Amino acid sequence: SDDSSTPPKRTTTASVAPQTAKNDNAWIKKLEEKAGVEIGDPEEQTYTPGRRIKGGSTIPEGTDQKTIDAVNRVAGKHNLDPAAVSMLIQTESEWKPKSRTGSYVGLTQIGPDTIKEAGWNFTQQEFRNMSPDKQVEVYGDWLDHYKFQDKIANAKIDLSKLTPSQQAAILQGFQFSPNGQKFLKAYGQGNDSVPATRSKQAGALGDTSIAQMTSYYDRLAKKNPALYEDPTAIIPNDPSATGAIMPPQDNGNIQSKFVLPQGTDPNVVKYYDSLTAGQKLKFQQIVNKVGMDEVNNAAKQHAAQTIASAANGKQLATGKSVDLAMGMLGAHEIRDRQKIKEFLKNGGQNLDPKSTAWCGAFVNSAFEQSGVPNMGREGWTASTWQKYGTGVDDPSKVAKGDVLVEHRGVRPGNS
Repeated sequence: SDDSSTPPKRTTTASVAPQTAKNDNAWIKKLEEKAGVEIGDPEEQTYTPGRRIKGGSTIPEGTDQKTIDAVNRVAGKHNLDPAAVSMLIQTESEWKPKSRTGSYVGLTQIGPDTIKEAGWNFTQQEFRNMSPDKQVEVYGDWLDHYKFQDKIANAKIDLSKLTPSQQAAILQGFQFSPNGQKFLKAYGQGNDSVPATRSKQAGALGDTSIAQMTSYYDRLAKKNPALYEDPTAIIPNDPSATGAIMPPQDNGNIQSKFVLPQGTDPNVVKYYDSLTAGQKLKFQQIVNKVGMDEVNNAAKQHAAQTIASAANGKQLATGKSVDLAMGMLGAHEIRDRQKIKEFLKNGGQNLDPKSTAWCGAFVNSAFEQSGVPNMGREGWTASTWQKYGTGVDDPSKVAKGDVLVEHRGVRPGNS
């Protein structure tokens, strides 16, 4: 999308070889078989009532405990996973208490009309100056004011059977249309394609249907896994789960406080953080049976094999992304504006290439259409792709589908 006549200059070796979405955790399967322990797929987790969050899930590092407690209280009162509340706050304000978008302010973008309707004894500016924990508590009052729980019940939606991303999508729809119930009733009847709003301001979230917003929040959740307090983080479909709170254990070889050792492979750390408490206990069983060295080696070998497969020309999803992108070769953002918009939209990227830099969104769309994890809304800024995937330091190992961030000759720091 760069019309500059200055040739791009490579300023970083930010080529990456992302693994395919379906094979990210394939390395653990062989260990499960060897140890005779089945952990299950983290992506199939559902919400556990009473679960409490302690960090992650977009909550900024250094956030005070009072704010985290407020998120847990609001979520618990409304039968929500706290990760759904934290991801909504990230989307609305990026966790900036003084955020303002038009006439909406604060962590959850409260408008002036609601303050008047609810009869709250503070002004919009006073709300904006409140501490983050107080603003989160007001969000709970906002949900009560618009009768969130009653509308969920009327629509026959069981929040306890939804993933945090699905819950966040419902909260987002409620944010757009707190008085509208059409999209909720449709969702309760199994139709997740009804938009919550037609507002163009919501374009970053697709057509605002629960389906597209869930896809958006799935990507956000995958990039920012929630860290839960272990005792209540048991998933209902876990065969070992009984519905009771699992207390810390120290019987046999299971440690009451298991900590990954220093130097653990990053892929193992990311996988472990995505597990619930019941799954973490099973992971501990695997570690005790095969050893931490074998766990790390399995993850490293799988990553190396994935990169080698791409280098050998085997058809991976990343390669398919390139093939899709090449089908747009020669398209011009003015002459072929509609064609480019359609390509972007097919991958969940709703923007106008005529008025918005679209190179990052184009890569997002190609990856999304191929089933490859992408950078979401953050990826619209080209330089953020330097944080994506795993670096490829050896030029001979660069493979089809890797991402390269290049300097376009404007000034240092601009990509």
